[in-house]
Amino acid sequence: MDRTIHLAIIDADIPARGLYEARGLYSSQFERVLQTGVAQLNQTEQYRSYKVGLRVTAYDLVGGVYPPFELLRSYHRQFPNSVHSPRGKPEPRKANKIAELNQPIDAILITGAAAGAYETDKYPWILELEGYIKRVYAEYPHVRILGSCFGHQLIAQALFSKEDRVVVEKSPLGREAGLYTIQLDSEFTEYFPIVSGLHHGLSIQMMHADWVTVKPRPGTSENASIRLPRPWVNIGRTDICPIQGLYNPGRILTIQGHFELDAFALSRTCIEFAPLLGWSQEFLDTVMGQIGDAPHYKDDADMVAKVVVLFLAGIESGAKLNGTS
Repeated sequence: MDRTIHLAIIDADIPARGLYEARGLYSSQFERVLQTGVAQLNQTEQYRSYKVGLRVTAYDLVGGVYPPFELLRSYHRQFPNSVHSPRGKPEPRKANKIAELNQPIDAILITGAAAGAYETDKYPWILELEGYIKRVYAEYPHVRILGSCFGHQLIAQALFSKEDRVVVEKSPLGREAGLYTIQLDSEFTEYFPIVSGLHHGLSIQMMHADWVTVKPRPGTSENASIRLPRPWVNIGRTDICPIQGLYNPGRILTIQGHFELDAFALSRTCIEFAPLLGWSQEFLDTVMGQIGDAPHYKDDADMVAKVVVLFLAGIESGAKLNGTS
């Protein structure tokens, strides 16, 4: 069974110059880590009979280029073991390789960006991107939507209503920069049991000063537990950021952190951003220490990549993959 997924990655910004020269655009960095996740999953016994594949097309948001609506998938793909996929007319057969090259877009991923999702006056394109995501979510139920950092925040801002009281704002607890460990939500691990063996939590590089949060309703305590409206699930929390990602089964997966960036990549980013953000040398040294040295600070980016691939392939809710951790 062919499970080749066509992922459109929207580059919402360009990397720091030193990082770009070493690794290319964010879309290229996402593709590399996701292809590694694909390869690791395909080595498991469960995937010997049908292999997951990934095809990536990059789109330059900075240049005003979006994935065309006419290329988005408008019908349901029938996969074995798929769950939470909206019903629809069956996928037509592909007659040849030319048809495969014209495979509709199955999912869209929005990368990180220096802009704040709420800075719509400064960056008018944010409203255009919001409108695009709202339309995809409403009119293309067979297209999955993903986001990282800014992408995570933009998706939350676009898809939650005022009644949901979910907002994107500057974090009053300060910036997360470096390697942090997310304590995963038990409900999220039920959908993706592959992460259940991470007893220490999920370690990932972070670089953000904004967060997604839920404002308490009038008359309730500021310290009340954060609850998202159903069917949304919080993937987990850290002490500084209590919503580390959003999961809407079969539709949305967002991550606050940067699983596409390793210690080298985030170091290059912070060194270039430090003077622009007004960081002191002392603060930069602290951040560099938090990022760590790759041989000694092991992150779980490969595990995040496998979760993302499972989500893209529609393998959720208890499809256990032995031997992939």
